[in-house]
Amino acid sequence: MKYNELMERIKVTPEMRGRVLANLNTGSARRARSVRRFCECAAALAACAALVFAFWTNAARLPVEPDPPVELGMYGAVECASADELSQALGFAVKVPQVLPFAPESIVYEAMFGEFSQITCTTGGAEITARMARGTDDVSGDYNVYAEERTVEAGGCAVLLKGDAGKISLAVWTDGEFAYSVSASPAISQQEMLALIESMQ
Repeated sequence: MKYNELMERIKVTPEMRGRVLANLNTGSARRARSVRRFCECAAALAACAALVFAFWTNAARLPVEPDPPVELGMYGAVECASADELSQALGFAVKVPQVLPFAPESIVYEAMFGEFSQITCTTGGAEITARMARGTDDVSGDYNVYAEERTVEAGGCAVLLKGDAGKISLAVWTDGEFAYSVSASPAISQQEMLALIESMQ
């Protein structure tokens, strides 16, 4: 049977036509609702993105507060202008070498960690460093092993001398209340070291 003959036999009643049109309208409404939901979601996402961008932009423009200055005080070395200022910083009278094996070109006074004094005297390539702290513990900070060690008396105290080949690189002693150390670079003679120590009494 031909297509045209089949189509002629199909009868579309008003009731059938109404159902078809109703179904078409329902599908269109569903599609419209889906499109509307998609647009609403897209708008919400765009608004969120705009807020994030605005926050990031404004944050980048905020002034950056500089880090507060580090005050060494109890946590490092504080350089002082004189031995008197050094004594005031530490709260005890610091003893200063009065006799050195050379004429110093530079003397630096430092309060170390709020605990001990460090006086560094230099000239050319030579350096003498004297330390003083409350207590009796070794304050030198020098843990090198030396070939020669001997204990002598100087200024009424037993002084441990350390060095090599008859030269002294380090002297350590205590008077029972304070601990002292003197280091020399390059090493000096025992006589020079003892004269220096006695000048600090």
